[in-house]
Amino acid sequence: MLYFELALSYWKFHKRRAFSIILAVMLGTAAIFTALLLVRSLRVGEMENSIYDRGNYDMAFYISSDAAAKEIMEDKDFGEFGTIYRLGTAFVKDGGDEEVFPIGSIKDSGSERMWHLTPLEGRYPECSGEIAIDRQTMRELGYPAKLGEKVFLTLKDYNEKEIMKKEFTVVGIIEQIYIDEEDNGYGGVGWERRCCSPYFNDSNAGKISGPYAYFSSQDCSKFSDLSNKIILANVSEDGNYDDVGIAEKYYDALFDSDWIRDDIRFDFYNDCCNRSIVANNAVLSWKEDGNDDIDLNTRGTDAVTKRMEEGRGYADSTTRIVIPVIAGIIILLTVVSTYEAVKTAMEERTRMMGLLRCVGLTKRQSFFLLVTEVCSLSLLAIGGGYLLGFGMYEGLRMILEKCFETKIYSAFSIDSYFLPFIRAVTYEPMTVPVLLMGVCVLITAIIAAIQMTKFSPLQAYKQQKREKRGKKLFREEISQISYFSPVRIFAKYVRENSLAGKILLYFNVFLLMASAVFGYVYFRASVDISNRFVKEELENTGLKDCDYYADKTLSSLTDTLGDLFHNMGITQEVYDTLSKAEGVKNTFGIIADRNTRLKAEIVEEDERLSEFLEVLKNDKGDYKIPTVAVRDESLKELSKYVTDGKLDEKKLNSGEEIAVILLEKKQADLFSIGQSVSIFQEIYAKEIDEDEDYLRESGAVYPILEERKMQTKIGAIIVLEKSMIGKYYCGDYRDITMEGSGGKINFLTGIEGLKKWNVPDKNYTRIQISLNDEISSEERDNFEKVWYQALSKTKYMYSASRFEKESMMAEKSRMTMGIFWLLILLLFLIGILGMMNVFAIRLRNMRQDIALLRLVGAEENFLDRVVLRRFMMIPVICGILSAFPVVIAQKIYDYGMQVREQVLSSTHDFSYFDYSPWYFQLPYPVDFYQYHLPIVVLVTIFILCIIFLIGLLPEIRRMQKENLIDVVRKSE
Repeated sequence: MLYFELALSYWKFHKRRAFSIILAVMLGTAAIFTALLLVRSLRVGEMENSIYDRGNYDMAFYISSDAAAKEIMEDKDFGEFGTIYRLGTAFVKDGGDEEVFPIGSIKDSGSERMWHLTPLEGRYPECSGEIAIDRQTMRELGYPAKLGEKVFLTLKDYNEKEIMKKEFTVVGIIEQIYIDEEDNGYGGVGWERRCCSPYFNDSNAGKISGPYAYFSSQDCSKFSDLSNKIILANVSEDGNYDDVGIAEKYYDALFDSDWIRDDIRFDFYNDCCNRSIVANNAVLSWKEDGNDDIDLNTRGTDAVTKRMEEGRGYADSTTRIVIPVIAGIIILLTVVSTYEAVKTAMEERTRMMGLLRCVGLTKRQSFFLLVTEVCSLSLLAIGGGYLLGFGMYEGLRMILEKCFETKIYSAFSIDSYFLPFIRAVTYEPMTVPVLLMGVCVLITAIIAAIQMTKFSPLQAYKQQKREKRGKKLFREEISQISYFSPVRIFAKYVRENSLAGKILLYFNVFLLMASAVFGYVYFRASVDISNRFVKEELENTGLKDCDYYADKTLSSLTDTLGDLFHNMGITQEVYDTLSKAEGVKNTFGIIADRNTRLKAEIVEEDERLSEFLEVLKNDKGDYKIPTVAVRDESLKELSKYVTDGKLDEKKLNSGEEIAVILLEKKQADLFSIGQSVSIFQEIYAKEIDEDEDYLRESGAVYPILEERKMQTKIGAIIVLEKSMIGKYYCGDYRDITMEGSGGKINFLTGIEGLKKWNVPDKNYTRIQISLNDEISSEERDNFEKVWYQALSKTKYMYSASRFEKESMMAEKSRMTMGIFWLLILLLFLIGILGMMNVFAIRLRNMRQDIALLRLVGAEENFLDRVVLRRFMMIPVICGILSAFPVVIAQKIYDYGMQVREQVLSSTHDFSYFDYSPWYFQLPYPVDFYQYHLPIVVLVTIFILCIIFLIGLLPEIRRMQKENLIDVVRKSE
């Protein structure tokens, strides 16, 4: 007890030192806790996205009678139910059949949780006259997808009875129709998140779509027939079946003629319930031993749990790499920050420890007491670190959400079913920080205690006397030096500091610099990797040079069907409306006829042509060669890329001449100026243009009315630059961006020339709109209404906004870099605290000498020059060294990519290929040097120098004001 009373008295007197130790441990705990919470939030976000895609339920039954609903809800193998009412259909007040879409209503909050189609913006309706609607549907109706928009709709039930005509206010934006931007590099493929695609038999045939819009319970009550609904069901833990068994039960019922009925339809995936698939997709890797084949017997909650317990969960690179690195840095910084203070505190009590040893305290007891003292001091700090870390985590989430409109899911908000799977692939934030910081504090205490207990009682007593006598002799020596020598004496004193102290200080600063520089480069690369598909779309479509873009997409039709379906696109009337809209600066449009072709015998005359043309799937073996028709104003821009011949506006518009569009100069010798060309196009029945159902049901045989031949000649050869491909080229962007592909070939003609050929394609298949540079947000909102109203009159047009794409990229950047800046802030706080401890202790040991130097005539600014010259070199040297981790990482990355390419080029059977080596885990190709490494290093050095000045100057100023007598009295 005596020891602890003495220790308590010491720490009460040295409150600043105790506070520095507590603060260092608290910041270290907070940093690790915050980092783990952020990583878990990211995985929760991934899980939420997966749940959003599929729903938070095991099975969904699409019911069309009350008896069927009762039968399902009386099944004791289910323990939880939800209900989504399918009310009927809706269309705009002046719309046609193409604007009709299914509508519904959610019964209660439990059903909303299970359905889990959470609004991207806003909420679900609560009052009459409110609507939550699918984003893509709203745009197809001709409205911008924004909250507060007024939409006038006519609602009908499934008996075609009109229920109401009313204007609704949009209070929520959902995403029932998802456009997969990554599926084909541009345009995207649309698919429905909630729909039923039943199995096999005719009675359950046909897809049933989930609602595209949702109404309040008040509006729902106006529908008299609510028998059409979707019953959501979760398997009961006390039932006779697990999720695999219940799926097999209903799967077997599909083959039972006594059970098959039209009023119950359901959908499930590969004999397994929905939630276990969500868990698999979100947190478990299907790849095992390099084999991508999925064993259906490993599905289901029990199987997933078993796989998880066997350690086959997939932890992403952030969990596997970033978190251990950050935790290691935090531990090192915390050890450095606390060690100097703990070591000094123990050294100052060496005499006290010697006296206690003399009165019976053993070496083992003293070691235990010293370690217990430091650990006790840190317990409060660890608890405070949890509170501080949670506050910083919630503060970051709030700042990103309120200020930057970037949502980070709470680490504690995941459904209880999915929580074990999240825990399997992330570190536990409630236990890992206390374990790591406990080890960190224990290491610091043990090292310092070992140094303290290595002396005998007499040696411990003499050690402090020796230190005091050494300082006294040093002061006497200084007092005998002349007035002109203090700079030399002080510099010598600084240079004679311990090597261990220098190493600790330099290592501390180097860790901070390397963390800041390498962390910035790494996180910026992560942002680019996550945004690569959006960037590719901006590049490939030319959207980066305009504001709005629309292109004919084949997302709902195959390539062949899309070529034949000619009434897609934007009519001349709609094009003129957009051109004349307020705020529009430039309008660009082309007509791409994908159905023009060359005869096989023509191509056979020069076999090299076949390498750059697409063979049609017909008996004749013809080759597809799309024709692009441009407006007259585009010819001037294209003339810059003419390598041979010239673009004659009159001849192009008369159909007398065409130009050849190439992507590489090596293709130019395939054609010659003046060469005669025969272009063919098969003209099909008019029904194909007017009826998509006819087109789909006709199979592979289409009635050909005639084969039209267009005789022309080549007037110019154009080799497009990469920046112009997205504007004028017609083809698959994935093909043309593949290295060595060379791309395909297009013909070019004028708009009038295409009309004179009398081919079916007359609508613009690609347009780009550029707005005025100084356009206001209100004017842009008004144009968006015109834009979506115009697109609503077209068919199968993929549209995009540069502002929307840039907003998506900015959101990902803000979230990723926000996490980086928070972590760096915490690391800097810990590191700076450690440095301030070192500075304070070193300067404190120099207080008497500084006072003595001032007494013998040293100038006041002399101390500034000497101390700053000594300490300010540290960030400069460490800043230069901090670039080496980036260089080393880039070399390793380049080597890994090189090895991967060599392995891929020598491997042919990829179905059994082992993808486990580290070089196959490397992310999308990045260049760390592109992030202005020298500038990042210089900025970091500058910031750290400012921090050094802020930390050093106040202490120096305070010491300059101290009197020598007061300093000596305090030290005694």
